[in-house]
Amino acid sequence: MRQVTFNPAGKVALGPVFWAATPSAAIVKQFGFLTLDQMGQDVQIDVRAYVAGTVGAAPNFGFLKFGPKFDFITPPPASKYAASLDERSVYERTVGSSQRQLVLLLRNDGKDSAAKQRLFASVRNLTETGALNNSSGWTVPVPTTIPDAPSRTWAGVLPSRSSSVGMTYLLGTQVAAAPRDPLMVSLAPDGTHFTHAFSVFTACDVLPLGIDTAGQGFSYPGGLVFNGTLFVAVAARKESIVLARMPVAALTNGTVA
Repeated sequence: MRQVTFNPAGKVALGPVFWAATPSAAIVKQFGFLTLDQMGQDVQIDVRAYVAGTVGAAPNFGFLKFGPKFDFITPPPASKYAASLDERSVYERTVGSSQRQLVLLLRNDGKDSAAKQRLFASVRNLTETGALNNSSGWTVPVPTTIPDAPSRTWAGVLPSRSSSVGMTYLLGTQVAAAPRDPLMVSLAPDGTHFTHAFSVFTACDVLPLGIDTAGQGFSYPGGLVFNGTLFVAVAARKESIVLARMPVAALTNGTVA
């Protein structure tokens, strides 16, 4: 991970790279990155809160274990689609007038899948206070109509003054073809139907190291809303990190340019 700080004017400053989960002593020595214990208390609290909030195991479903090694088990129900589900993003939505839910969007790497280059989805109900509803688990993942290159996506909710849960945004390469280009932001006012999409970056040709890697296009986006602005970071050809920012108001009223 890398520490990111904001000054009172909203300017972004990048801090040191550090290990969120400490590997072996030999690896620490080889790369020279700080460990989590060497970071400030505020960073340690944030990271541990993030780890505690990651999606855990569920019946008939897979799980992602946070640690030096990430293990994902594809659920048997997905086998009928020849799907291979791994990376995911999660966001909250409200169904009907009051039912709060978590939505999990999963990347499908199944090259012979009947739902090739499409995201899968699973949902889980929350209580009125936003806690996990232990009386119901995650639903069986099913294919959506959302295309995917495929690559990992990032989903979140834009703040809203009119409702407790705002508009959903999805960052990713939502095209059913390789390479991973363009990087897009897709919007779903109801958390279900993505009705608008905008290109954030396209024509990826960044080769700062002069190495033509297999990582063509844009990969592994991340988003953060701060002071009315959506900040986006994404890897370009797995060699550089490129950044963008856009006003939340422009996204929610359709005037983003």
